[in-house]
Amino acid sequence: MVGPDNGGVPFGVPATQLNGLAAASSYLTFAATKIAQGSSDTSVGNLPFWSGVTSTIAAADAADSMMYKVTANTTFKIYNTNGITQTAVNGDGVYISDDDSDAGRAAYILTRVNYIRPAAGVSWNDIQGFIDFASQVGGNDE
Repeated sequence: MVGPDNGGVPFGVPATQLNGLAAASSYLTFAATKIAQGSSDTSVGNLPFWSGVTSTIAAADAADSMMYKVTANTTFKIYNTNGITQTAVNGDGVYISDDDSDAGRAAYILTRVNYIRPAAGVSWNDIQGFIDFASQVGGNDE
């Protein structure tokens, strides 16, 4: 599992969550204690779209579709767990076999965390070039 760190353990992704953890977490399932070469997965969450909107908007409509809001420095880690909902690590670990190591083979787990940074609000420096000072009160239109 890859996700935000919670003091050395994962937050886990509850079955129905309204906090964006699904968008910030992903996992690969081991088959017979192995991950197949070339395996990949994306976040547990969906695109940031509401699952449904009816005549009344309920919090459940946003479940698993929210972005994860980071408000402080956040470390994302790779955890060995028994499932995406787990909030504790499993002691099995991830390793390469002795035979593969002796044969000079290597194994890598690659992760990528994408983020969106909001733009700063519009300031005077952004708009001053568009203002026609000569046409303002007290300006000079000659």
